This record gives sequence, structure tokens and C-alpha cells, in this order.
Amino acid sequence: MRKLVYRICVVSALLPLTTGHAQLASVDRICAVVGEEIILESEVLDRVRLELLQQGRRPGMASSDEVQALSITVLKALVDDRMLLEVAKAESVIVTAQEVDDRLQEQLDQIKGRFATKDAFNEQLSREGTSERELRNQLRKQMFNYIMGERVVQSIGQATSVSFREVDQFLQAHKDSLPTVPASVTMSYLRLSAQAGEDERAAARQKLEGVRQRLVAGESFADLAREISQDPGSAPGGGDLGWFGRGLMVPQFEQAAFSLAPGQVSDVIETPFGMHMVKVEEVRGEEINARHILVRIEVGQAAKDAVRDTLESIRQRAREEGEFGILIKPYSDAENSEQGLRAQVMSENLPLPFVQALTSLPVGNVAQPFEGDPGTWYLVKLHERVPQHEMNMLDDRKQLEEAVSQMKLGEKVGQLLEKQRRETYIDVRCRYGDAG
Repeated sequence: MRKLVYRICVVSALLPLTTGHAQLASVDRICAVVGEEIILESEVLDRVRLELLQQGRRPGMASSDEVQALSITVLKALVDDRMLLEVAKAESVIVTAQEVDDRLQEQLDQIKGRFATKDAFNEQLSREGTSERELRNQLRKQMFNYIMGERVVQSIGQATSVSFREVDQFLQAHKDSLPTVPASVTMSYLRLSAQAGEDERAAARQKLEGVRQRLVAGESFADLAREISQDPGSAPGGGDLGWFGRGLMVPQFEQAAFSLAPGQVSDVIETPFGMHMVKVEEVRGEEINARHILVRIEVGQAAKDAVRDTLESIRQRAREEGEFGILIKPYSDAENSEQGLRAQVMSENLPLPFVQALTSLPVGNVAQPFEGDPGTWYLVKLHERVPQHEMNMLDDRKQLEEAVSQMKLGEKVGQLLEKQRRETYIDVRCRYGDAG
């Protein structure tokens, strides 16, 4: 089964890369000519970096053989992209400047979301030798080309219909190779966290002030971190956080840490994780080496009980009125607004507290409030429970129709590209092994 994959490289210029990035980016020869369009080698290299980053890998850690193999695939894909662009031009596809700007803004917003703060985003741009305005200008043509090709694929998809007979034939032909559909549940849930009061904050702060007194008395920061810190990742190493630059820590922590000179210890800092005390060991350019001690702010039982009682009240009303979505809306923050929608989740991916709450719950009911993480409570409504099963027309017709539609679309686009190859001037000048 073939599946059409159509993507654009728009984030690689913003992501932290290895020291080889500048050297690679300086290579900018013409890699291929497709009709009236060119493909620069820098575009190939940018797409290779993006593919590696999407796999969760650092570009500089890939072997030369891996980079070469990926370059072959990427160059072929870019040639296909340019041929779709030629088709779009021939079909007089129209894309407005506003459409390009809107899609470009969506992409930039997603990229910015990867950074802790706006300053961190701008600093990364500065390291790449550019600005947000320059970046927009660089990506605008890529986005225009992408939307043009996308319109061609969309028009083919709109003209592609799938009949019941085709779906049934597909099922019979592939039934032995189709994956088993895992068990799943469809649910809605609301999450509320108990908030610590001033007494709990004061207790955590007082504990760290006690640490300061012991530091003044001559005890080692590292030894105190091993004894007191509640950060399981750094406490065994004496609170050592290693070397880090701006944009990697939460703002409150980062602001305090980068204001310290080597050997200095910060005042008590409050972040979403609790109360901290930071010591900077060394400074190296734009990076620091630091240690910290974390004391979590314990949430009192009264605050937990209040959250549980609120959720129980909503549950009772939902049982009586049946309007779960409307009832949870006043309590939904930005995070909960998405989680309150219906969502299908594979049963194997459910955290244990959810499994325990849903195992014996009848479909259509709301489970009793339960604590997932310490201090965080959930209210869940079960909409549907689907057992593990072999794919079939009765339960999975939508998924099968989509599979057939994607297969037919891929075939049609492949036929279009093959026809375009015969009619378009193509000159591949970069040779990555057997590329071109």
C-alpha cells in the first residue's frame, strides 16, 4: 500500500544544530533543475536535518552513510515537489499572499512553541545569523511552493471516490497483512490540580532557608543537595545540572541562574516545580554550569479534598442532567479545553489510574473522581469501549475507506509525476551515491 507524504522543511533553520551546521549551510550550489525551478544543495541539507530531527536524532550524530542515503531520498522527493509545482502553474492554481502569510504564521507559532520564552526564540535566531523578519522572507517562497503543490494533490483527492466494492476487495486482498486493531476507549475528561496554600509555600521556603544557614556554616552545596533535594534526576549527583544555555529552563529559574557569578548561591526561587536554590559553578560564554536543590511544595489534604468534592459535584450533576461537556466547561483551562473533547485512546496507553477507573465502568457513565498524579484529580466519562479485533467492514469501514483513498491518491499522483517526468526538463547535478 502506498501512502502519499507531502511535507515542507520550515523548521530546520530554527532548531539548535551541531557545530557542522555553518559549514554545511555555506554550500549552496544548484543541485537540480526541474523545468523553470531550481533546487539548491542547502535545501537538500536542510531537509536532511529536519528528517533526522523528526526522528529525535541530532543531525551531527548520523553516520555519513545514513546522511548519504537520506540525501538520495530527499533529493528525489524535492524533484517530485518541483514537478507538482510545474503542474500547479500549468493549471493556473492561484495562491494569495494572505494565504501564504497565514500558513507561514501558523508554522512560526508552532516553532516558537518549542522554546521556553520569546527571548529564547530570538536568541536561537541570532545564533543562526538571522532575524524573524529575515526568516519570514526566506520561508515565504517555500510556503508558496508548498501550497501550490498541495492544491494539486487536493484536487486529485477531491476527484477520487471510493466504492463499497473497492473497500471490500481491498479488505479481502490484504486481510492477512492488515494490522490487528488494538483495544481502545473513547472518553472525555477534566483535570483539576489542587493548589498549595501560603502555609505550604512558607514551609518549603523555610526548609531552604535552613539549607542556607548550613551553607554559611561551611557545609557543601553538593552534599546538601544529595541529602535534601527532591529532584530525582539531579539529587544523586549533588544537584548537578551540567552545562546549559538560555531557553532550556523555566523563566523564573533561568533569570536567577544567569544573574549569578561563579560560586554564588541564589535566593529561594519559586517555579511550577517547587522552591529552588541555585549555585553557579562555572560560566563559559553563553552557558553556565550549575547545581540546584529542589524542595517540592506539598499540597495540603484540605486542598485535595476541595478539588475532589468539586469533581464529585460535577459527576452527580452529569448523572442527573447528562450534559458532561457543558458542566466541565467553566472549569476548563487552555490545557483542559482539548482534553475535555471526545478522544479515542488505545487501552495499552492508558495510565494505571485510568485503567482502574474505567475497567468496570459501564459505557455512558462518569467514573468517580480519582487522583492520577499527586494533587491532580480527574473526572472521566466513558463514551465507547472497543475490544481488540481483526479489521472488518462492520467496525472499521472508515479506516478502510481512508486506506483505499490514500492508496488510490498515491497511485494517481504517481501517474501524474511519471507523465510530468516525460514532459519536463530535469537535470540532477548533485550525485549522492545513486541519486539522480
